[in-house]
Amino acid sequence: MKHLYLQQGNLDVESFIDTRAAMKNFECKGKQVEFRTVTGEVAGAHKRSDTIVSGSGGGGSTYNGHGYTSPVQISSKIVVKQEFFLKPADGNQIPVQLSDEDIPLSDRQNMTMISGHAGNAVGKWTHLVNHDAALYWKLGDVGAHAVVWGLVRNPLFSFLIGVAIWIAIGYAVSGSVGFIGMVAFWVYEWINLRNVSKALRNHFDELGREMLRKDAVSS
Repeated sequence: MKHLYLQQGNLDVESFIDTRAAMKNFECKGKQVEFRTVTGEVAGAHKRSDTIVSGSGGGGSTYNGHGYTSPVQISSKIVVKQEFFLKPADGNQIPVQLSDEDIPLSDRQNMTMISGHAGNAVGKWTHLVNHDAALYWKLGDVGAHAVVWGLVRNPLFSFLIGVAIWIAIGYAVSGSVGFIGMVAFWVYEWINLRNVSKALRNHFDELGREMLRKDAVSS
């Protein structure tokens, strides 16, 4: 057993995951993501909903009785948070919290959680496999996982690099050439993120189907 650090949503947990239960790794441009599983029985499953309210507008200006005020816009989003314990047959209970996921679960169901790990990056839950229902769910956003695992650049970092290219080329050559260079870099980064996300999404599906095939063979 190996001590690993896992994170999903807003929850940081330290869990004992059986690193021997490994699955097919994902490789991309010399980098590798390892996938590991932990299987057990669900206990204490429950959900709660948090409402996030945000607003914009309401600004404006007036002069001599004339002016304008932009309308206030209020929006809300309901985020479902799911919590439960996973009880392996021969290990410690693992607390799991999933944010913005709404998956049907009940206590005493047999389930596997799959986690992805790359180098020193924080481990991320990637799958929930319900063996009793013969279904699996992919967890989180694959693009966000790719950033955490270092497979692609953080979009903010890519934006700043693009601006730096514009400034550097604009100073050395011309502003219009620098602008073209910035846009070309951003397009390249977007295509790279799209391609990596697609490959990672396909790999996730392959891992989920693999778990269900194992169930079919064992039964």
